[in-house]
Amino acid sequence: MDEYIESMVIAGYTNKTIISRCKKKDFYPTDNDIQQIRNKVKLKSEINKSKEDLKGKTVKGKVIIPLFTKEETYFDFASRIGVDTEYSNIDELIGTVQKLTANIFIKQAICLLRGLELLSEGHATDLDILYKGYDVAFKAIDKAWGIQVLIDINSAIYTLNNKGFKIDVSTTNIPQISE
Repeated sequence: MDEYIESMVIAGYTNKTIISRCKKKDFYPTDNDIQQIRNKVKLKSEINKSKEDLKGKTVKGKVIIPLFTKEETYFDFASRIGVDTEYSNIDELIGTVQKLTANIFIKQAICLLRGLELLSEGHATDLDILYKGYDVAFKAIDKAWGIQVLIDINSAIYTLNNKGFKIDVSTTNIPQISE
């Protein structure tokens, strides 16, 4: 009976639903019985969570390390790398984000180049993680710096210039184009 109730507790059923389903199977648990099982399930999940925090999660043989833990929270990390989380100057905030993303992108690019160099020298190097790190860093710098937007704008201006419209890119205003 306990396993049956435990499976329903894990599935997120309410006490009323659990009692009605148990009555169909000739079980008659009380609210206290269900609450005890809920506490046991909660305790098991906390124990499993703490075990996972200690050993890290694995996906296909690779260890995944969480970004923030109980020992080092987001704010601890921010203060350790010298980022003030209280900004009054937006330009300073944007500059800091761009600086951090540029540093990360440069480090990932250097790691990828070193991996490619080792591979070209005949050393067995797994480049998948390096490509993935570079890709993530590029996407971050793209978001922080708006690179894709700049590419789209440059492409649009180039296309319009090819179609005979003269657009002066030295000015910030794009002239209105008649139909």
